[in-house]
Amino acid sequence: MNAPTRTSTHETTHRLVRRGLTIAVIEGATVGGMFAAIEIWIVPLLTSWLGAADYLVFVLSIVPLLAAISTGPVVGHIITWLGGNKVTTTWCCAAQILCILALSIPLHQPHAPWSIPLALALASGVSVAGVIAGPAWMSWMGALIPRNLRGRYSSQRNRIYMTSKLAFAGLFAALVWAFPLASGPFALQVILVVGACSRLVSSILLWLQPEVPPGRGRQQHPAMLAAAQPVPGFWAFVRTMPTTPFGRWTMVWALLNFGVHISASAFSQYMQTKLNGGLGLVDFPWTYTVLIQTTAIMRWLSWPAFGRLVDWFGPVAVLRTAVVAIAMLPLPWAFTTSLPVLFGCEIVSGLAWCAGETAVAVLLFSAHHDSASRTRLIGYQATCNSAAMLVGSLIGMLLLKYQVLPDLLGSFYHTLFLISSGVRIPVLFLAIRMLPRTSRSGDVDHRTLLRTLPGAQFFAMLSREMLGFFRRQD
Repeated sequence: MNAPTRTSTHETTHRLVRRGLTIAVIEGATVGGMFAAIEIWIVPLLTSWLGAADYLVFVLSIVPLLAAISTGPVVGHIITWLGGNKVTTTWCCAAQILCILALSIPLHQPHAPWSIPLALALASGVSVAGVIAGPAWMSWMGALIPRNLRGRYSSQRNRIYMTSKLAFAGLFAALVWAFPLASGPFALQVILVVGACSRLVSSILLWLQPEVPPGRGRQQHPAMLAAAQPVPGFWAFVRTMPTTPFGRWTMVWALLNFGVHISASAFSQYMQTKLNGGLGLVDFPWTYTVLIQTTAIMRWLSWPAFGRLVDWFGPVAVLRTAVVAIAMLPLPWAFTTSLPVLFGCEIVSGLAWCAGETAVAVLLFSAHHDSASRTRLIGYQATCNSAAMLVGSLIGMLLLKYQVLPDLLGSFYHTLFLISSGVRIPVLFLAIRMLPRTSRSGDVDHRTLLRTLPGAQFFAMLSREMLGFFRRQD
């Protein structure tokens, strides 16, 4: 009597999962316009159009980080109070749409004394809404995506999202080229409207996406770092961080992002501005867009390969390798202004961040088998990571504002990039020492797998001494 019921329930859940994954892929294609608008053209709107000081751009990083730090330990309760993962994500999308459209007010009043503070508040509001939506969406997807497909699915969806984002980035660059900022706000206004419409379509699709019954989240898998453990309070999690697998990789990723954010917000300014030894690409929108999107292009090309790497060898092994490249990335920016060299650096950056972000996404999806516990762990990770990024951003902002350090090769930005790399390199040794090794079962053809990567032979040569860290999970 029970067999038909179990079969019917299983088939219903299977249909919900397939429908949910399909809608999630389509949603990833539609949301690219919003991210292309806010990630590429908010800084020119503030600095080139409204005349904001360079160091104020760091506010765009600091405010959402403060929000993540303050809400992370209680984000699970907030999501429950708002009505669950689905409702929370939809409400946050609505808030982002309103903030993007409201940026039209300071856009058309560039000389008003309130234009810069209002623009900063609205741009930060878009990110703050994402701080709440992020854990809700990650926990939602953690129950939806089958455990053996998390790496590949995450990478393929990201590839579709990045295709959309690159297409919108090209459209926006053409708009700014045809209607330069010096001639008026028309191009930026169109960009804001398209970005808001992109998020509107995305939010509709998210509302149509089903929620999988809780029972499906009970599947066990070695990547579930806390599958059989109760989730402690936040401060207990912090105290035991060096002794737990989830805590150790959270610590490594947070410290890495601390070093990254010392200079992260300065890269866009350095590319645009002609002051302080910048590259001065504000008058060359195509060059600026291509340079800043080279990383995105490489992510688009390499996501399928890194998705398979994560599924085959485990997220920790891939994360450990990504840290090696991320630690060295600012060095070329510190010592040269050659655009071909910087383009090459951004190619490596795309590969490294693709590997790291895919690994971290799978680790978050797999943090716990229970949806509520998974949301709490994602919130804890967000708090620790955001605190590290906040401190790094504050240091970078203060160094950029007061310029207390000497110039390097005619630019203070170069000094900032060198400091950022110097802070990241020690994290490499922590990653090797602290991140847990995984046992290997079965035979894996490493050469066949590595052939799927761009620059496979060069990668294999460099990684020969690190093969001890590549182990497939049981």
